[in-house]
Amino acid sequence: MKYTIKVLFTLVALASLTSCYSTFYTYTGNSNAEYVGKTKNEILRTYGVPDKTSDDGNGGTILAYERQTLTTITNNTTDAYSVAKTYGAAVYNNAGIIGASSGRYGYTENSNGISETTLNKTYCYFYINKDNVAYDFKSNYGALYKPSVCYDVTKTWTSVALGTIVFFPSAIVTIPWAITSKKNAIKKGYKICN
Repeated sequence: MKYTIKVLFTLVALASLTSCYSTFYTYTGNSNAEYVGKTKNEILRTYGVPDKTSDDGNGGTILAYERQTLTTITNNTTDAYSVAKTYGAAVYNNAGIIGASSGRYGYTENSNGISETTLNKTYCYFYINKDNVAYDFKSNYGALYKPSVCYDVTKTWTSVALGTIVFFPSAIVTIPWAITSKKNAIKKGYKICN
């Protein structure tokens, strides 16, 4: 029985070696950066009339696009109902000549009183020079990230150590596997991370 448990833990340690890679994300820019170098009219065509404009201090302007949203999450139970009756439709073929309808619509709501409201503000400011060309921008949305994979040394050797502690003979397999997997990662061009 003890041998079976040790073999099982060894298999788990070996399986965890397959997850010796980690994914990380690298900031690659902002989607609004494409408007730097564009004319003021091109920005206005895309974004519309700005929420406000101001002077940039160098003879140019700042176009400010801002949006605020309130999001409220409430723990509610809502039941909607709708009852409608039409009279005369079958006889007069729904032409509305002689017909009548009545309806009742509504909803009932039960709440436990717990709610959370969040204010979200997004903005994008385009800095336009005196020649009406965008030379900079500031924004809190539109970030672009590129996923990358790296060989995680800490994950790999932690798995080896756990497997060895649980069942020492597993080191015969896990240590060479960890060394080989690192060499393969380097050969494939993956970054090495801790």
